[in-house]
Amino acid sequence: MYQKSSPCFQLKYPCIRDELLRVLQQIVDAEAQRQDWVRQNALPRSDTNRLSALLQFVYISASLATEPHFTIGLFLKNVDEMRSVWAVFDAVEQVFQTVGIDATCEIYLTCSEWSKLVQANDRALQICRRSANFLS
Repeated sequence: MYQKSSPCFQLKYPCIRDELLRVLQQIVDAEAQRQDWVRQNALPRSDTNRLSALLQFVYISASLATEPHFTIGLFLKNVDEMRSVWAVFDAVEQVFQTVGIDATCEIYLTCSEWSKLVQANDRALQICRRSANFLS
């Protein structure tokens, strides 16, 4: 039913994909967790918690389609990417259910579900990078 992407495959919303990959990388990056989120050194603080905003971006991006397979062609390239990003979506949902959507960075990072979220992000990032390398 699903096919691997071909080199001429065009996403409808490549900018959402780019932003999603950037966010996945930030969530996986332990140094960013220490610098940007806990110490708040690298980036200016906004009214919203930076980490909360990142998690909400993942949550909203994955929710663009009512059915996961509809994200293929919008901002994901194949079924492997769809499954991995939806695993991230589920992990974000677990974090939100555990500590809420406006917790502090420290609360998120010490949440019992955080390591599962980081693992899901890492896996999704690897799969999406593999897809990009496959097409180049």
